[in-house]
Amino acid sequence: MKNLNLMIATLICETGIIKIVSLLLGWKFIDTIFLGGLLLFGAVYLYRLIIHQENTFFNAHIEGWTWQEKGISPFQLRISPIIFGMIIFVVISFIITLVAYWKYFFN
Repeated sequence: MKNLNLMIATLICETGIIKIVSLLLGWKFIDTIFLGGLLLFGAVYLYRLIIHQENTFFNAHIEGWTWQEKGISPFQLRISPIIFGMIIFVVISFIITLVAYWKYFFN
């Protein structure tokens, strides 16, 4: 139940952020929903990647000086409720955008 609440909160927050940005830029919400969702997901993905790279560099540095294993591992994006909520948002926004612009895509 806690995970479901966190996913719903992610969907609501992401919708609010994109709505505020679309109002500030003077664009239609439907035009910004899909790309805004991708942008927010990409920002979270890149943030986690950068943090992992910094930790790996630090662990490699410590391992080089102390000769102790620090467990350097490749980057893997772990699916948390927030990430899952962002993925759901991107999929739903893609479907909404596809339905809204159906006549432009397939006519």
